[in-house]
Amino acid sequence: MMNKYIMLSVATFLLTGCLTSNIPPPTLYVLNPQSIEVGKKVGKKSTKPVSIIVEKPSVVSGLNTDRIALIKNNGRELDYFAKARWNGQLDKIIQDFIIESFESNYDIIEADTSSRHQKADYMVVTKIRDFQAEYGESTNTPPSIKVSIIFSILKLPNKDPLNRIIKTKEKQLEVNSMQEIIFGFEELLQQSSSEMLIEIAQEL
Repeated sequence: MMNKYIMLSVATFLLTGCLTSNIPPPTLYVLNPQSIEVGKKVGKKSTKPVSIIVEKPSVVSGLNTDRIALIKNNGRELDYFAKARWNGQLDKIIQDFIIESFESNYDIIEADTSSRHQKADYMVVTKIRDFQAEYGESTNTPPSIKVSIIFSILKLPNKDPLNRIIKTKEKQLEVNSMQEIIFGFEELLQQSSSEMLIEIAQEL
């Protein structure tokens, strides 16, 4: 009985220590989309009647987390920033970003059930291949940011492929700070989604 009491006391102490830890929580970062009026870019008066499903992206192994990824040792080691997080898992925040980018131009249906396909004209399927900061030999120097996304446009209800758009963007940062890294991700994602919107408007 004494041994059980001691073990319980130790466990309680350890749990209390964790709850009262002075280690600060990680900073959460969000990505803000850029509003773009596609109709003005492609000479169409209105694209509003078109309804689009935006599916949750597939993400390569190691990146689908709320942790912000970095590559170091010249591309040989995957790691994560210790005190920073996205405000959600990467597939969900990219889906939300794309949906918000589309909303000023199209009627958007967030995909969660197959029955919703009957209500939409098109589907956008994405794959995230790169979404990381890349360092050379040292993490003390400014990294480059790399974002690579494949957008596939399908015509519903049969999911006939209309277009496959690959967007790969890179930016070398001048300053090695978390704020600049987040700005870099946001800028490249804004560029990719805006260019994709303009390209697929030719198809719809």
